[in-house]
Amino acid sequence: MLAEAYKNLEWALFSKGKFEINGSIKRKVRYLTVLYNIDPEDLLHDIFETFVSKKHYEKFNPAKGKLSTFMTHYANLSLLNIIKKHNRLNNKNKKVSFPDDHEDTFSQKWRYSLSHLERFDFSDGLVEKKSPEQLYLAKELYEKMVEFFEKDDLEVLQGDRTRSEEASRIGIDYDTYRKRLYRKRLDFLRGLDSSE
Repeated sequence: MLAEAYKNLEWALFSKGKFEINGSIKRKVRYLTVLYNIDPEDLLHDIFETFVSKKHYEKFNPAKGKLSTFMTHYANLSLLNIIKKHNRLNNKNKKVSFPDDHEDTFSQKWRYSLSHLERFDFSDGLVEKKSPEQLYLAKELYEKMVEFFEKDDLEVLQGDRTRSEEASRIGIDYDTYRKRLYRKRLDFLRGLDSSE
C-alpha cells in the first residue's frame, strides 16, 4: 500500500491533470520552487516521509474512495502546510495577509512578494536569494496582473483591502464577489499556463 501511495503522491505533484486541484498543486509547487528554492523532488520526499512517520496512511479508508484521490488531497494540504511554515519562518517581521477563505495561498504570497519588489530596494531580505532572471520574471508577472485585473480587484488581490470590504463597497453579496474574483483568477492562471 505504501508503494502505491508513493506513486500516487508523485503523480499528484508532477502530473498535468486537468482538475482544479491539479492546478492548485502545480501553483503551490511552482511557488515553493521559485520563492524558496525548494526542489520538487525534496517536496515529494518530505511529504511522503511525513505521511509514513506520522502514520497518516491509517486515515485512508478504501470504502470511502480511491487511494489516488486521497493522496491528491493529501499532497494539496501538505503543500499548504509547507507554504505556511516557510511564510512564518521567512516573514517574522512582515505581515502577510492570506485570502479570506485561503483558496490559493500561492497567489496571496506571490502577490505580496511582487508588490514588495515594486515598492522596495531589491536588496531587501525577501529577494536576496533571487537571481536576476527570477526578479525579471516576477516583475513581468506583476505587469501582466496589472493589465488583466481592474484596479479595484488588483488591490484586493494584493491584500490592500479584503474581499468583504470590496463586496460591501460595490454593493454585492460577499460570496458573489468571491466567486467572481476566483473565476477571474482562474482565467488569469489558465492564460499564463497556455502561454508557457
